[in-house]
Amino acid sequence: MFAALPQFKDMKNPHAQIHQIASQIQAALATGQQDEAIRQGEVLSLARDNILQKLGALREAAVKQGAVVS
Repeated sequence: MFAALPQFKDMKNPHAQIHQIASQIQAALATGQQDEAIRQGEVLSLARDNILQKLGALREAAVKQGAVVS
């Protein structure tokens, strides 16, 4: 249902980016690089905001197609 929407496809890279950043945070913490983990946490916050914006666009597109009730 959602997979056919371009807004769904637009989330692929940002979603992968969130996982990549989380892995970088975990690696930084595992090696005692707390400052780097904090810096990556800030990057993660921006990526989160981006994906939340894209989720909103996906929801709007789904509502327009009658896939979900607003």
